[in-house]
Amino acid sequence: VLHDTALSGCLQRPERCNAAERAAAKLVQEAGQPDGLKKRFGPDLDKQMLSMAPYTALAMQPVFAGLMQLAYRNRRKAYGEHFLFSLHMHAFWFLALLILTALPESLEDYLALLFVPHGLLAMRQVYGGRWWTTALRWLAVSATYGMVLSFATVALILFVAFIR
Repeated sequence: VLHDTALSGCLQRPERCNAAERAAAKLVQEAGQPDGLKKRFGPDLDKQMLSMAPYTALAMQPVFAGLMQLAYRNRRKAYGEHFLFSLHMHAFWFLALLILTALPESLEDYLALLFVPHGLLAMRQVYGGRWWTTALRWLAVSATYGMVLSFATVALILFVAFIR
């Protein structure tokens, strides 16, 4: 059931709404029904999220650079330097994920653990500092970026659903 009167009005009188409002109202209505989103996105929504994540990560490189600039604001580095570090990290992640797809599933979890030391070593090499402060900054940036990346991936999936 739609709670927003503007969106519910779009379903009752579609001629009063533009195409984006009608699509949003339909999506919200489907989401409120049992298995509504599965009907829209198919039974493999998690696979769609995984397939969209690389595109989102590519688009989110400036955000990662901004998070690094925020985490290391006392280092007085230019944004371009943080962006260069972002390019390095994303290139490593894409290469590592490419290698992981070629390996047996039994090894994936163990090799995925290499992401952590690489990130810590790279941050320590580029930005310097003590190990414990680097680890805290890595944890804060990783957690924040993971959440932002997840939200952006969901937003991209919803955008793709609107244009279908």
